[in-house]
Amino acid sequence: MVLIKGAETDESLPYLQELLEQGFNEVQWVWNENYPDVCQTLDGDTWELEDFISNLYYEAPIFEKSHVNCTCYLIVRNTSTGEEVKVNYQGVMA
Repeated sequence: MVLIKGAETDESLPYLQELLEQGFNEVQWVWNENYPDVCQTLDGDTWELEDFISNLYYEAPIFEKSHVNCTCYLIVRNTSTGEEVKVNYQGVMA
């Protein structure tokens, strides 16, 4: 995990917590190919949603894994229903 000072919050945590409560259980990292290589190593990685948002140093699940203002996003899945939601550091994406 990369810890970066100044990455104390991103807006994804409340959305990820809400999705967990709704039965979503898996997170997959999607790299924005136009930005830093630090994120490229995360591309395609998956985690259990509960693990992804547990034991955070800051309230910044995306920034903690990458860097401040990271423009990558997560695909959050409910593996029972197949439903997917995209979440970035600003929250749920349209």
